[in-house]
Amino acid sequence: GFTGEATIPQTADKNWNKYQWFNGTDSGVTLTSDIDLGDGDFDVSLTWIGEGYAITALTGVPSPRWLARMSSTNLQFRAYNTATIYTINWNSTIDITVVHTVDINRTGNTLSVELDGVGQAATVTTASNDTFIVNQIGFVQSNYFTGTILNVNINGVAAYTGLGNDPWRDTIGSNDGT
Repeated sequence: GFTGEATIPQTADKNWNKYQWFNGTDSGVTLTSDIDLGDGDFDVSLTWIGEGYAITALTGVPSPRWLARMSSTNLQFRAYNTATIYTINWNSTIDITVVHTVDINRTGNTLSVELDGVGQAATVTTASNDTFIVNQIGFVQSNYFTGTILNVNINGVAAYTGLGNDPWRDTIGSNDGT
């Protein structure tokens, strides 16, 4: 075939494949190394359909941490170095069976979120020493995301399309996922 041919013919030119689907029971991506966002400003974005732990860190004291846990009503964060859980409620309940894009931004101590290009009314204030680390996509311990995750960009340091024959290859650096 020609170069633009899809991996799975039924998907036409979208090139969707099994690698971006997270089955909710045993699928996830582990990055080669930690992405340490520290306690400063950052911007993380992704596109998804579904719910669960989307961007996480396996390690953490005293338990695993997450940067993005999505549901139909909110987005949750858990700082790497504390037990504090921060929640930003969506402006209204969302349909998790359709595609959404989220942009998570931390400026100073304020976490804010845009959902599908619309700033959400709620923001949260983090402690100045709260740190965030990413080293997994789609799961944390035995808690798995159910749905599709793609177009992940972690602070312009690492990016993953979730598409094609090598969906978790870092398109910015060399922190590939498996």
